Order: sequence, then structure tokens, then C-alpha cells
Amino acid sequence: MNPAIRSALGLSLFILLALPIQSARANITIEIQPGTETVAVGEHVALGAIVVTTGGESIAGYQWFMSPTSGGPFTQVAQTGALVFDNIQTTNSGYYFAKVLYYPFGGGSLQSLSSSTIQLTVDVHVKLLTQPAGGTS
Repeated sequence: MNPAIRSALGLSLFILLALPIQSARANITIEIQPGTETVAVGEHVALGAIVVTTGGESIAGYQWFMSPTSGGPFTQVAQTGALVFDNIQTTNSGYYFAKVLYYPFGGGSLQSLSSSTIQLTVDVHVKLLTQPAGGTS
């Protein structure tokens, strides 16, 4: 082999081996909407797990966890993308977070990512949506 070609091949192989090799990382975020809030007993409340993926991840499922105190322990309460209360009660007051289960782009084992924790307060006081007829402000 020509010495110039052998030298060029050797240099190319050295450069290729010297380059840092990094694995592709998933870019996935999860957020709960509407976030921390106070609602009245009996209201309809829906909390949604908003997931954004930019690395081709495949969503496999959702899990919701709740605890009456911020320090836990947390108990799984649902496995859907949204946590819905049709007639919310004071027993639903507490701290919630969601976990998304996903597969990385290109395969691999099941991964998970948790949202930050939000507080849901259920107030027993009645909310007046309209002033009663003949009432004053």
C-alpha cells in the first residue's frame, strides 16, 4: 500500500476513535395542568398530565399518585392521562403528581419520568357564582 494512503487511513482511524461517543438522550417533559389550585366541594375537576417529547419517545402509560401530606407516602390513584373528579370532596384534598411511562426512541427498556407535585385543596365553603335575585353586593 502506498505510504501516503496508509498514513491518511491511519490518521482517519485515529480521528474516528478519538471522537467522543455519546448516547442519544431522550428529551421528555411532564407537567400537570392546571397546577396547584383550590376548588369547592362538588365541583368538576380535571388534572391533565401534559407530556412533550422531542426525541421520538413512545408513551406507554400514565400513573397518578396522591398523598394527604406533602411528604407522603404517596398512593397510586389512577392510570390515565387525566385525573378527573366529577363531584370532588374534601377527602380528595392533597398532593398529586403524575408519572409517564415511555420507551426511548429506537427501542430499549421502559423508562419513567415524574412531574413536580401540585397541591389540590377542596374548600367546604359555598361559592356564589351569581348574586341571588334581590340581593346586594
